Amino acid sequence: RSGAEAVRQTVLSLREPSILRVVVERQRSYNGPLEPTRVNLALVERLGGGQVREAVAVPLLVAGEVLFVLYGDNAPSGQPLGPLETLESSAARAARIIEKTLAARSRSATDRSG
Repeated sequence: RSGAEAVRQTVLSLREPSILRVVVERQRSYNGPLEPTRVNLALVERLGGGQVREAVAVPLLVAGEVLFVLYGDNAPSGQPLGPLETLESSAARAARIIEKTLAARSRSATDRSG
């Protein structure tokens, strides 16, 4: 099966400690070592496995809520990921586009029903 299919079929809990939970709760990016929690290990395994020395997770905030989290790590190369500014600004821009699209759909649905 493809990598995209594996990701779509992956369900990870936010109830247990993980990089995803940290990002969702704090609503801020994380860049650093990946703690060996059950959820983090499952995430890495679903994405192909390998030794992760550094990981990054960037939340996409839409209407004050984290709807998506962009995740990346340095497996298998082990090379440093580098600065996050460009990724964070791109994620913020994507979140604004999603927010505008959802607002437009909501207005359109209201116009049709009203």
